[in-house]
Amino acid sequence: MTGTIATGEAQPGTELRGQLSVGQEGIWAFEQLLGDPAAYHVPVGLRLAGALNRAALHDALRQLVQRHGVLRTRFVRGAGGVEQRVSPLATLDLREADFADAAPSNREREFAQWLGSVQAEPFSFPDAPAVRAVIARLAPEEHVLVLVLHHIIADAWSVDLLMAELAECYSAAVIGRPAELPELTISYLDHVREQRVLLDGAVGRTQREYWRRQLADFTALELPTDHVRPRVPTHRGGSVSVELDRGLTSSLRALARAEDASAFMALFAGLAALLARHAGQSDVALGVPFAGRTTPELESLVGYFVNTLVVRADTSGNPDFRTLVRRVRTTVLDAFDHADLPFEEIAAQGMVTRRQAGPAGLIPVMFVHQFSGDGPLAWEGLEVSTVNVGLPVSRFDLTLFATECIDGVSLTFEYSTDLFEAATVERLAAQ
Repeated sequence: MTGTIATGEAQPGTELRGQLSVGQEGIWAFEQLLGDPAAYHVPVGLRLAGALNRAALHDALRQLVQRHGVLRTRFVRGAGGVEQRVSPLATLDLREADFADAAPSNREREFAQWLGSVQAEPFSFPDAPAVRAVIARLAPEEHVLVLVLHHIIADAWSVDLLMAELAECYSAAVIGRPAELPELTISYLDHVREQRVLLDGAVGRTQREYWRRQLADFTALELPTDHVRPRVPTHRGGSVSVELDRGLTSSLRALARAEDASAFMALFAGLAALLARHAGQSDVALGVPFAGRTTPELESLVGYFVNTLVVRADTSGNPDFRTLVRRVRTTVLDAFDHADLPFEEIAAQGMVTRRQAGPAGLIPVMFVHQFSGDGPLAWEGLEVSTVNVGLPVSRFDLTLFATECIDGVSLTFEYSTDLFEAATVERLAAQ
């Protein structure tokens, strides 16, 4: 059984309009090329155990939509290109499904099928915002809440921010107090306008010149694959995980400190050394996400800020590992100092040779370094845990997610099943 519950209310004001950020333009263009409506969907799921206060949940969602303009934004194609239009109405429908009465043998299968259809459903950009909220009742006191956002309005930082604010707003509504959230002093449209001014000025000119020099002789990494690259990728993905224990992680961090580097740089160097041998290339270029929140007022704002940096590792001359870490440190720091120029402009200006449409044709391998959170968020009266609700998608040939925690580092290799067999990636992970 499914249903829809409106959670919004009218807000004063008129619709605001503005350009897309350069990064948003790239997401828009790449999605048109890929032709896969779910390739840039970002789902996040929470399992809620306990007596759910539905009124508080509806109020919490309404507050988030009212607070963040990107959650009220439509994308409309006009004569001058695509523009974003921010509605003054804070409205988000909470779509519901009930599986509590289904036979136990069928419940998980029916839930999985329903969830897959919710995630794969395309967003109607001109007609509605690029976010949907759904909740499934699996038992009288067990629910799964899923938010599906399009990448054009949210990055990983934004998802973490939304989860924290949702927990705060829900708990405040249950208790009957105002939610304690930091004041927002800038909107996403303000950020876009400031970005355009920055890139049109001296900073933009300096950074374009840096990346032209840095990528003048760029060659994309060519890993040997198990299958011929299809003309039209499916973006289906798989994953393989391994753990670095506390002792190995401690040694890695000590080595990095000795070279005045970070664990991120040491892990990057290790991945570069591994891939250099597999590809037979001494110049290894990897994509690295940069948060892009360069001022304090952007840290509490939901939106698409992340920028992909092309970071090269020079493994020529068969250097020892410490030498490679020092080389990586220099390159990474230089890249971070010139991180304002969006990757999408680098691609559009032809600073690197395009092998195929989309970002994976330029940087087929991504390295993502992150830290584990503080555990489940506190929701008043509920036990909350995260649920892996993502479809098996891989936008790149290979992505290594390195997650640091107190006990060690978790490494997850996400790979394109168009290109690799699981056994191949398992060997890479073991090495």
